[in-house]
Amino acid sequence: DAKVECCKPLEEWVRSYPGHTSGDSSDAGKAGKKRQKKKGNSAASVVTQPQLFGVVLTNTIFFPTGGGQPHDTGFLCFEDRKVRVVDVRRYGPEGKIVLHYCEEEIPTSVGVRCEIDTARRTDHMCHHTGQHLITAIAVKEYGWKTLSWCLNPDERPCYLDLDVREISEHDLRCLETRVNDQILKNVRITPSLMDKATFDEGSKSDDVRAHSKGINAGVGMPMRIVAIEGIENNACCGTHLQFTGHLQVISLLWTEKGKDEGSTRLWFMAGRRAIRRLNALTETSRKLTSILTCPCESHCDRVVEMLDTHRESNRREKSLLKTVASLSSNLAHHPEIEDGILYYHLNVGNVDFMKSCLREMKESIAATCSGGDNDAAKRLVYFVSVGTALQPGAFVLEGDEQLVPLVAKAVTKFLGKTRGGGKGSKFQAKVDVGVFDEAKVLSMQKIARAVVKEAIEGEEY
Repeated sequence: DAKVECCKPLEEWVRSYPGHTSGDSSDAGKAGKKRQKKKGNSAASVVTQPQLFGVVLTNTIFFPTGGGQPHDTGFLCFEDRKVRVVDVRRYGPEGKIVLHYCEEEIPTSVGVRCEIDTARRTDHMCHHTGQHLITAIAVKEYGWKTLSWCLNPDERPCYLDLDVREISEHDLRCLETRVNDQILKNVRITPSLMDKATFDEGSKSDDVRAHSKGINAGVGMPMRIVAIEGIENNACCGTHLQFTGHLQVISLLWTEKGKDEGSTRLWFMAGRRAIRRLNALTETSRKLTSILTCPCESHCDRVVEMLDTHRESNRREKSLLKTVASLSSNLAHHPEIEDGILYYHLNVGNVDFMKSCLREMKESIAATCSGGDNDAAKRLVYFVSVGTALQPGAFVLEGDEQLVPLVAKAVTKFLGKTRGGGKGSKFQAKVDVGVFDEAKVLSMQKIARAVVKEAIEGEEY
């Protein structure tokens, strides 16, 4: 239980401490602040929500964001009310003020009961303890120091950045085994206070992990040490489990290049989050086994086989469409040049088909007119379309740079539901589903021919 010392809108806190800091000097904390700044999630942007209030209590069990660990959430309960706490941060000089971000205003001096989200807290304790265990064994067994780490507050994996250029799969699995061996031993984890002089001396003798930063608690203040019995002593302000056995399991998932030169990022999950992920992946694997009709060990091979088959099918489809385009262009008889337009429609086709058909039409006409009416050939409009009433369609126009815009304007006006454009001798557009029924296609062809014929006869271009 606690009492409310102060409650005021967040914008007032920002005005009171314009250069406030959360007090988190860790690499993970700095990275989080950079992400917040980039996404616009800083305190200044949060206060644009007028329903949030900053509440300071006489004491609290809510953990504020810091040391790589996200904040707690929960409720402040008083009388018959429960006010939701959505964020907790260290505020003011040296981050000494713990500010609870609440959805409602709470009267000053009223007594409240702190109610945290225990599932969220337990998950954070689990992964923070897991990070300590991985870090301790990695540096003790392999000499890999932890440079920074991140505890994602949702179902995503967490990570550590280790001071090693690369970790082999063999070493990764050996480290995972050693870590889980300590979980099976159910080693005690104990927090304690250590005076600054003893801490400094312990850092020199490796009694306390030498690269620990400790806590900036002020001159003469003791340091909080978290000890994993027989494994390490480490200065830390976070929340942890009481025994390594409470971790249940740690899964080291994969590694990749870290943010620092020569470092490796190790992704991991622990406890119930790891179990939930295993359950989700198992369910996905079962579904894939049914879809791919092969055991899970063969999923990758089957997918590669299907992709190869798909690429081969696409190659054959392009080849067949090119053949159809060539045959279709031969159906555009020479006498149709008198109308000034060559037109062809196919129910099934794509952009490659239309391009191939246009190319074949042009080559066919060029060969036909090589010793004849070249002027008539130059005045031609080539019109190719694809689609049905049940599928989206498209069309392409190419040819005389003055005739093409006239045809495009008439056709798009007639069809209505089109999206596209062009300039000069080229125009293309997509057509919505339900437009290209048989009657519409025939009418579109007649309109195009009529526009070209009228323009040529009237010399409007």
